[in-house]
Amino acid sequence: MAVVPGTRVVGSIEYLNERFAVIEPIFNKRGLNWEPANLDDYPRRGRVFWWSPQVPLSTGSVAVFELDLGKGDPDEFAARNAQLLSPVLDYRSTPYDKAIEDLTTSWSSNNRIVNGADCYALCQSDRLIGPLTPTIDDRYFFVDAQNLRLDRIPFRHSYDHVITLPDGRQYCDAASPAIGHLDCRPDGEVLRTALTHAKSIAPSILIPEFLATKKLMQAAAEALPEGDGDGDRQYKRDRLERALRICEDSDQIRSSAVELANTLINLPPLKDELDRAHDAALEKAIDDAKRAAANELAEEQAALAHLRSERDDIETQVSQAHSELRKIRTEVQTAQADVTRQLDSLESSVTNWQVPGNRSR
Repeated sequence: MAVVPGTRVVGSIEYLNERFAVIEPIFNKRGLNWEPANLDDYPRRGRVFWWSPQVPLSTGSVAVFELDLGKGDPDEFAARNAQLLSPVLDYRSTPYDKAIEDLTTSWSSNNRIVNGADCYALCQSDRLIGPLTPTIDDRYFFVDAQNLRLDRIPFRHSYDHVITLPDGRQYCDAASPAIGHLDCRPDGEVLRTALTHAKSIAPSILIPEFLATKKLMQAAAEALPEGDGDGDRQYKRDRLERALRICEDSDQIRSSAVELANTLINLPPLKDELDRAHDAALEKAIDDAKRAAANELAEEQAALAHLRSERDDIETQVSQAHSELRKIRTEVQTAQADVTRQLDSLESSVTNWQVPGNRSR
C-alpha cells in the first residue's frame, strides 16, 4: 500500500545544512503498527525533504513526522510536524533504581545523545523510564539528579513506545502520557519512607526487632487500601517491593559476609596472619594506652606543680603581711610609750611649779 500525505513516518537524518535536512524513511505507521518503509513509495530519490528544522540535529538522528506534499522540492514528499525521537538507553538487565543511580552518578558515552534532547532508559520488566535530560561534555553525558524529581520518575511500558531500528538502535515515541511513577531515590531514603508508610497501613504488626521490618512491609503491600487510585496504589506497591529487595539484599550480604569471614578465618595461613595482626594491634593498643596515660599524668603533674607554686607565692605574701603587721604593732607600742613618757614628764613639771607657790604663802 503506497504512502499518502498524513502518513506518520520514522526516518534517519541522512544530510543536513543550515536550511534543510534530507530524511531516509525507515518505518511507516499502518494502523497501530510500524512497518518497514519501501523506498519505492517515496519518489524521486526514496527520501523526504525537511525544510528549516527547528530542533537540534546531527547526521544519524531519528525523527518522526507526517508526510506532506513537497512544493518544488527534490523529493515528492516533505516532512511536517517533525520531532526528534528520543534515544533509548539499554538497561534491560538492570532494575530501574540502579539504572537511575548509574545515570546520575557516572559519565557515559553514547553518540546518539544530542544536546538539548531528552533520552529514556529501558529497564527490567520492560519499564521505560523518562524523559531524562542529559548534560553533555564532548562525547560523554550524565543525567543531573537536580533536574529530576527522583521520588516520582515517570515510566511507560516499552512495547507501546519503543521503536527498534534495523541496526538494533532503539528510540522512544512517547506521544502518550506516562502510566505511572517510580521512586528512584537512594536506598536509605526509600527504606525510611516505605517503613513509615507500612506502619501507617499495618500498625497492628508487632516489630520485636529490626528484622521484622521485612514482615511489616510484606503485610503492608498486601494491605494497601483499595480506595487508592490504581496509579498511586501501584506507585506505593513498587516502593514497598523495592524496600523489600533492599532488606533481602542486606540480609544476603550480611549472611554471605559472616559465612565468608568464618571460612577465611579458619584457613591456616590466614589464621596465622590474623593472629599476628591481632598481636600487633594489641601491642599497639597497649603502647597507645601507656602513652596516653603518661601524657595525662605529665599534664596532671604540671598542673599540680603550678598549684604548688601558686600556694608558695600565697604563703610568702601571707608571711610578708605578718611581718608588716608585727612591725606596725611595734611602732604603735613605741609611740604609746613615748606618749606615756611625755605625759609623765608634763605631769611632773606641773607638780614642781605648784610647790614654790605654796612656800610664799
